[in-house]
Amino acid sequence: MNNTDQVLYYREWKRSNPEYPLTVHSSGQWVKKVRGRTHYFGPLSDPEAALRRWSADRHYLLIGINPQPSRPKSVTIKELFARHLADVDARIHAERMSAASRRDYTAVHRVFRAAMMDGLPVSLLAPEHFAEIQVCIERSGLRLRTQRNLIAATRAIFNWGRKMELIKKPVRYGPRFASPPLYEIEADQETNGVCRFIDRDVILSALDMAKPRLKVAILLGINCGFYPGDAIAMTLDKLHLDGEIPYHDMRRVKTKRRRMAAFWPETVAAIADYRDNHRRLAKRDERILLLSTGGRPYSPKQNGDKLRKSFGAILDRLSARERGVNLGSLRHTYATVVDLVPDQAMIDLTMGHVGKSLQKRVYKQLNIRELPRLKVVADTVREWLYG
Repeated sequence: MNNTDQVLYYREWKRSNPEYPLTVHSSGQWVKKVRGRTHYFGPLSDPEAALRRWSADRHYLLIGINPQPSRPKSVTIKELFARHLADVDARIHAERMSAASRRDYTAVHRVFRAAMMDGLPVSLLAPEHFAEIQVCIERSGLRLRTQRNLIAATRAIFNWGRKMELIKKPVRYGPRFASPPLYEIEADQETNGVCRFIDRDVILSALDMAKPRLKVAILLGINCGFYPGDAIAMTLDKLHLDGEIPYHDMRRVKTKRRRMAAFWPETVAAIADYRDNHRRLAKRDERILLLSTGGRPYSPKQNGDKLRKSFGAILDRLSARERGVNLGSLRHTYATVVDLVPDQAMIDLTMGHVGKSLQKRVYKQLNIRELPRLKVVADTVREWLYG
C-alpha cells in the first residue's frame, strides 16, 4: 500500500472511529495540533503505538513543554497519592480521622488514573490539567454532591503535599476547577428524587421492628444527630444516664469537635436494655457500647455499614426505601427539625459544629446548668417524632 492509499484508508478508518484523538497527516503519520504546533506520533500503520505516545506526552504538550527523555525530578501524582493514602491510613488507625474520608481520596485516585496522569510530575501541573480533571468528574455521571466532595478531596490531597514539602510551589488549579454551588446541588437532588429526610411514621415503625442494637443506633441518630460511624464508636464512659437530665459528652468522630446532647427517656431505656440484657462482653475492648454479635467492636473502616444494611432491610420491608435514604439520613432529619429551636449555640453543640458562640466558652467547659438548654433541643425533636 503506497502512501496515498494508506492516507485514504486511515482517513476512512478515522471516520469510523471518531473517538480516536489523533489526525491523519498527508505525510503518512498520525498528528495532533497542540497550542498552535503540529506534533507527530508515528506512522499511520500503527495507530495503537501512536495513541500510547500521545497518552504519554499530551500532559506535557498541553502546558507547552516538549517531552524529553529525562523528566523533571519531582514527585509524580501516583507517588503523591500513595504517600497521602498511607498517611490517611495511619490517621484512621490512630482514630484521628474517620474511615469514611478514605473513600473520597481513593475516588480521586481513580479519576486521575482514568485521565492517565499518574506518571505526571506534580511540579508540571497546570490549570489545563485540572480543567481536564473537572471534565472527567462532570462526565462521570456522579451526583453533584459527590462531585463537590471529589473536588474538595482533590484540593485536600495537594494541600497535604504542600505542607509535607513534597510540592515546592503552590498548585495552580485555575478558574475551571470549582465545586458546583449548593443551590445546584439542591436542585439536582430534588430533580432526581434524592431524599435525606425520613418521615416520622417511618422512624417509629423502624423502631418497633428493630432489634435492640439497631434500635439504639436509630435513637442515637434521631435524638442526638449521630451518623452510624458515631454510634459504633460510642463508649460507655461517655454516657451519663443517672442524672436528672441524662446526656452524652462524646466528641464527633469525623472532626473531633466537642459534642453533647440530652437523652430522651426512650433512648435511656433502649441503651440500658441493650447494655444489661443483650450486649455480649467485649473480647478486646469493654468500653464500646455497640458490639457485633461476636462480642467485638465494629471495624471503623466499615463505618457502620452493617447497621446501615440492617436499617435498609427494614425500610425495604416498610416499602419506604426512597433514593438517598439510609441510617445516616437520621442526622439530616435531626438537623432539619432542630431548625425550630432558636438556641443556635446548643444546636451547634449537639451537632458538633463550630459555632461562633461556642468557640470561646462552651468548648472549654460546659456549665452543667446549661443541660436544660440541651434538653429543650432534644424535647423539640421528641415532640416532632412522638407527637
